[in-house]
Amino acid sequence: MNAAEKMVSVGLPVYNEGRFIRRSIESLLSQTYGNMEIIVSDNGSTDGTWDIISEYAHADSRIRPIRQKNNIGSNSNFMYVLNQARGAYFFWAGGDDWWDKRYVETLVRKLEDNPDCAVAQCSVTRVFDDGQVKNVIMFDGALDMNNKSRDDVFRMMIHDVHIHHFICGLFKTGELLKIARRGMPSCARADRVFMCEAAMAMSFCSVPDTLYKKTLFRKSRAERYSGTDKALSSAWKSQKHHTRYLLNLLWRLMTSRAAPVGKKCVALAEWVKLVWNTRGPVLEELFPSLFKPV
Repeated sequence: MNAAEKMVSVGLPVYNEGRFIRRSIESLLSQTYGNMEIIVSDNGSTDGTWDIISEYAHADSRIRPIRQKNNIGSNSNFMYVLNQARGAYFFWAGGDDWWDKRYVETLVRKLEDNPDCAVAQCSVTRVFDDGQVKNVIMFDGALDMNNKSRDDVFRMMIHDVHIHHFICGLFKTGELLKIARRGMPSCARADRVFMCEAAMAMSFCSVPDTLYKKTLFRKSRAERYSGTDKALSSAWKSQKHHTRYLLNLLWRLMTSRAAPVGKKCVALAEWVKLVWNTRGPVLEELFPSLFKPV
């Protein structure tokens, strides 16, 4: 380990990840960057995930295993691992995802070379849980974040460009905590809400290298969380989930302490555009009787 390296904390919140967890942990342990801690919080798994975590923790002291006594919900577990972090840098890792061995080293270098930047991400390969590759989100060309203003990044984020994957990028821990102390909103597309606030409050940068593989699932989120996280499942099952998403988004942006007032003015204007552009789903959710087939 290079003593000059700043510590990178990896937050790995998991629940019943026995199918993928070995691949995830091994790819994190194989990183070329030396000064790391891997905080694994098992949210009451019932499939042997904890046994696998314990096995790796016994063999490698970089792993800090924590077993929740009760399932605290996905969002709470997500925030729990961040609050345990001791490193100057932090990223959330999914128990079903995996990373090239150069991932951490590359993104740390990017942040070190760009001191005004608070979060960095690489291009992302999205792979279904059956192994089929869906696509690659390339952060170059039109999606090169290095020359984008905060306003540009925010507009891309709120209008559904695929840059919400920065939520799994490498953050400067102190900058991330300014936003994360509020927790993760309990609504559909909570990651988008969270990252819209981040886009107002911090600068993004990117590298074009494809060093991160993100697992996608054929089942809907409502189905996947139906037996483990009632709050998250109901957020997606709600007949008014889009409207609630929009209201949560507005509240989060307008009450942010991390974002300058000027950015909130831009955010409000873009939120109004978003509501107008998606007024069809909103009207259908608010007035379902008008959209019933005759």
